[in-house]
Amino acid sequence: AWHLGHHPDHEFIACSYNLSLAMGFSRKVKQIIDDHLYKTVFDGVNLDKNNQSTEEWAIAGRRGGYVAAGIGGPITGKGAHVLVIDDPIKNAEEADSADVREKLWDWYGSTAYTRLAPGGGVLCIQCMTGDTPVRLPDGTEKRLDALRAGDEVATYDDGRLGVSTVAAWKSNGRDSVYTITMNSGKMVRANGRHPFLVSTDEGLRWIRTKHLTTDHTIVVLQ
Repeated sequence: AWHLGHHPDHEFIACSYNLSLAMGFSRKVKQIIDDHLYKTVFDGVNLDKNNQSTEEWAIAGRRGGYVAAGIGGPITGKGAHVLVIDDPIKNAEEADSADVREKLWDWYGSTAYTRLAPGGGVLCIQCMTGDTPVRLPDGTEKRLDALRAGDEVATYDDGRLGVSTVAAWKSNGRDSVYTITMNSGKMVRANGRHPFLVSTDEGLRWIRTKHLTTDHTIVVLQ
């Protein structure tokens, strides 16, 4: 919303691991732009009344707009001055799948990246901070920002420890960070979108950082 206020002729494509999540972000941006307080800051930037579905909407009288799509979804024919990819991987199972990672990379290279307008940029949003300790197969730990492609790390797979190889590594820059403190005194830092595995009366489930409360019990490996 801030960017479109300054650049109402710019086009956004915002993608996430499924269309539902991407449309949720789209609704929030629309609500901000439609708020009367927004108009006191960005006078003249309004939603096009004839083009404002949640999946695709436009700025009235300007070329700018917003398209929400799931990873692999239909964005051919759309343009983007800003391509936002937020949480392209749904869960640990997908992250551990070589097929899923390969399909994601193919979609990015052959479809998503080709949508960029001249001078456009890509914003990829994911989860952990650089100083996060990552467990290695031999039981030792290594900082996330020290890992590189080809390194092996321990993974959690259906109640058992497994081993996966890092396919790629890249810093995604600055983000808002939460600190989670366990009863044991252990502290973990992550952004609001990072999924934690918690134990509930209905069994194990994944909950994002921003939805955690002191009533939740996070699953850890001993």
